[in-house]
Amino acid sequence: MPRPRPCPRTRTRPTAAQLVLGSATVVFSTPALLLLTGATGMPGIALTGCVAMALGLLVALVLPPARPGDADLPDSAGRPVPAGYGAPGARSVSRPGAAGPPGR
Repeated sequence: MPRPRPCPRTRTRPTAAQLVLGSATVVFSTPALLLLTGATGMPGIALTGCVAMALGLLVALVLPPARPGDADLPDSAGRPVPAGYGAPGARSVSRPGAAGPPGR
């Protein structure tokens, strides 16, 4: 049986940034909404929590997903530079007692 082709309108998995910002929105908006509304009863607190969750979901969905080439870095990014590969135009410094060029 052939595999069904995915619908082109389906969303991809959420990125780490979407998850973090959505969660942070829920965490920070819940106490703020509780303080603003002054809710003390169970129904008010539950409604405030639901509103905060909906706000966090909205923030996570509105944030644009990462483009395929955003995380691509050059191969040498983060790797140490091998010895002898200094900056362009840098002068090499000889150590005392090190072997110099012949004929000196």
